Amino acid sequence: MFYRRFFMKLKRKSINIIGLISAVIFLLALLYNQFVPELYRWTAFLIGSLFILVMIFRKLPKTLIIVMSVLMILTSTLLFYTQYSAERILDYFEKEVNVVSFVVLKTNPIQTMEDAKGKFFGKLQIMEDELSNYLSSQVKAKFGYNMNLLTYNENEDAIGSLDNGNIDVLLLDDSIWEYLTDENPAFISRVRVIHTISKEITKEDIKKEVEVDKDSFVVLISGIDTFGSINRRSRSDVNMLLVVNPKTGKVLMVSLPRDLYVQLACKNDAYDKLTHSGIYGINCTVQTIENFFEIDINYYVRLNFTSFINIVDALGGVTIYNETTFISHDGFEFKKGNVTLDGTLAHHYVRERKAFEGGDGQRIQNQQKVLTAMIKKALSPTMLTKIERVVGIVSKNIDTNISSTEISKLIKLQLNKGIDWQFSSAFITGTDAYRPTYSIGNMDLFVVIPDIDSVVSVKDIIRNMMDEE
Repeated sequence: MFYRRFFMKLKRKSINIIGLISAVIFLLALLYNQFVPELYRWTAFLIGSLFILVMIFRKLPKTLIIVMSVLMILTSTLLFYTQYSAERILDYFEKEVNVVSFVVLKTNPIQTMEDAKGKFFGKLQIMEDELSNYLSSQVKAKFGYNMNLLTYNENEDAIGSLDNGNIDVLLLDDSIWEYLTDENPAFISRVRVIHTISKEITKEDIKKEVEVDKDSFVVLISGIDTFGSINRRSRSDVNMLLVVNPKTGKVLMVSLPRDLYVQLACKNDAYDKLTHSGIYGINCTVQTIENFFEIDINYYVRLNFTSFINIVDALGGVTIYNETTFISHDGFEFKKGNVTLDGTLAHHYVRERKAFEGGDGQRIQNQQKVLTAMIKKALSPTMLTKIERVVGIVSKNIDTNISSTEISKLIKLQLNKGIDWQFSSAFITGTDAYRPTYSIGNMDLFVVIPDIDSVVSVKDIIRNMMDEE
């Protein structure tokens, strides 16, 4: 009888301890999670605190303690998990990577960098001295010789020297390689890469923080023209501003043509295509667009083709309305009407311009349409069941300087108010022309000269959107 009473007391004591531990964990979870609305948070905190006090000073039924403990543990797990997921949903890459390829003609017997010892190398004048010196030091350290390096003002001169044998190896960074892939594919087909060198560049933090749940802010969406690693420098193929006003629940999407002729902020205001700003890093793109519109861009989100495809797939695809049937230049047909796009189809849809009379203008509208569908899908309740997959994909596939704290504030705002965000669009228009560019040299390239009236109008729209109460 004595032993029975002893074990009963021990069992009761164990249940009370479990109840107390569960309640303490629940209170900690409430403090840790930033998404719970304040009224609900402090109401639940009060209930948890009262539960602890009652357990200490009064005897509660064992069944009630067990049921409450299970509920608090399950709720605590959800609270910890959602906050942890939000903290890892976005990532900031402190470094960008510039990749330089060493190419030779396919007919050249040189197979390796060792074979190139004593040969002549060529590079373009626009290659920065810092990068050029880094390449020379890397070749010296790894292969034991100094490059005989000739410099050319124009890429056509460099290609000509490679063709006629004045040089054996040509150094091409990503900007020139991508340009030649588009504009001179015959040359690309005649060469092969014998070596690549990557140089990491530390980015300066240029974000301008605001209270994102209270104040208007601007985000640059930069889509770079490459697959693979997100921190690799490349042309900025998509440049879209999201002007967000949390007070009014409105989002303005402002698109700029990729070929817009602008002054590069990072190159002493030299004129170039906007797309080429990405070659010099995301900060160059941000500052160039800031100067163009005379505004602050608070944050950026940078993604590439791989990122875009993976994120659309993680969302389970998106549905958009397609105004007209068309076949993309790579053979994908998109019917008129509601069209559901997976990652691959969405990628081809937003990149297509050759199928439209409006060219890049129509492509910009299609990009805005798909982005709107992606945002609305991400905000839908059905995403709760896919949160782990979405978080896993997004965290690995985008580079952004938006912090987890700011993301938490936006999620909390949405949960508290259930905002039905209203989207609108604006575009920069211009005139087609041919002009020399900083990145390629004196050769005239296709560009879009911005229409001054269009720029002034969009500036006014942005200011009005941000000032609206």
